[in-house]
Amino acid sequence: MVSGDLAVAGSDGWEGWLARLSPDGNESWARHLGNDLDNAVAALPGDRLVLAGFESTGSGPTKDYQNHVTTWIIDGSGATLAKTRIADSGRSRPRFRNDAARHSEIIPPTVPR
Repeated sequence: MVSGDLAVAGSDGWEGWLARLSPDGNESWARHLGNDLDNAVAALPGDRLVLAGFESTGSGPTKDYQNHVTTWIIDGSGATLAKTRIADSGRSRPRFRNDAARHSEIIPPTVPR
């Protein structure tokens, strides 16, 4: 991020997790978004982040449980500015084309050109 902060995405139990760390490694904020099926984060202009991951609907007992590819736009304080469902899934766990997509990422700071 332009500020030198890092955005970190991962999972915490059954939930997706997103945090912002200051250059000295202190947590500025952290929050749960979506589920634990994988996610990735990238910096956007204007001190914003985009998180791509999965969100669940339904329940196991009613057998209507589904995971949906979703994106969240997050502001510098960790508040959600927008949420968009990108794709619906008819499976209980969507399949990935390669294993690289199954890992969370740490995005290092970038300087706009």
